[in-house]
Amino acid sequence: MSGIERIVFFCRIADPELLELLDFYREDIALAHELADEVVVCTSLSQLRSQPGLLWAWWHAPSSPAVLGWRLLGRPSVVTGAVDLTNPTETGPKHVLKRWLTWVSARSATLNLAISEYEARDLRSLAKGARIDTLFPCVDTEFLTIGEPADTPTFLTVAQVNPASIHRKGLDRVVELFMAVRQQHPGASLTIAGPIAAAGQVWIDGQQAAGRLDGVTFAGRVSREHKRELMQQAWYYLQPSRYEGFGLAVAEAMACGAVPIVTCVGSLPEVVGGAGRVIEWPASAEPLYRPTPAERGRAREQVERFSARERGASVRRSLRTVGLLGVD
Repeated sequence: MSGIERIVFFCRIADPELLELLDFYREDIALAHELADEVVVCTSLSQLRSQPGLLWAWWHAPSSPAVLGWRLLGRPSVVTGAVDLTNPTETGPKHVLKRWLTWVSARSATLNLAISEYEARDLRSLAKGARIDTLFPCVDTEFLTIGEPADTPTFLTVAQVNPASIHRKGLDRVVELFMAVRQQHPGASLTIAGPIAAAGQVWIDGQQAAGRLDGVTFAGRVSREHKRELMQQAWYYLQPSRYEGFGLAVAEAMACGAVPIVTCVGSLPEVVGGAGRVIEWPASAEPLYRPTPAERGRAREQVERFSARERGASVRRSLRTVGLLGVD
């Protein structure tokens, strides 16, 4: 038998709805159903009791108790997700604990699937001797398609509006960069889409009071369909992050034809390739123009390697190399 009898998909999250809302979870659960006769989805450690099978866990540190437990029971496990080992926004004892839990998870797992080469290098440096392959997260390239861009200069950023995201995703930089764009294109607009926390609203109010949000709309939490529409309409997708383990929203926007403008940090140059602008910060304002169909097509072509088809094939190869999946 070449398949897997049972996969226990584990993601330690408070809101199970995220398993459906976020493409990378949903697509991996769908892949698990292709690989195994039975799939059980768990979102808490208590749900894992008496659950035999191959453990498929997202996020190393939060999953470490489960992965270690599987190792002690002699069961196989696979762990994926960002490890964020060099995230400059995380410091102090909490970061030290996270590194240790990541080491425990990586060393205990049968197989680690890093989400970028950048992350794989960090993980190999931390957990020497662990089995680590690089498999990019999945982008739903069937749902996310190129649409018709807006007639006027339109920019987009997708991020939660909270203190951590404002700093890490560079929302303060997004606003600064867009204000420079507005000087060249007074009719330009920027949409920032993502849930707004209470502290995030305080930041928005401060930016508004300082007169920095002309042409900026905060859309809050949006549906998959609305997010796709925003990405299809955008000329450029802005994400001048301070750190990024992968940059899934960047890849999703590229799948819709938006040309990315990102900082040269983390895995962003790896994700964007030659299909966008990779800038140093502070960035100088450069003349922007409506991207051509060829440029939008290159952005789309770049993310084809993140499709469900490509991830599925890569997962199967990796599972076979460690003996977790037989030959068809």
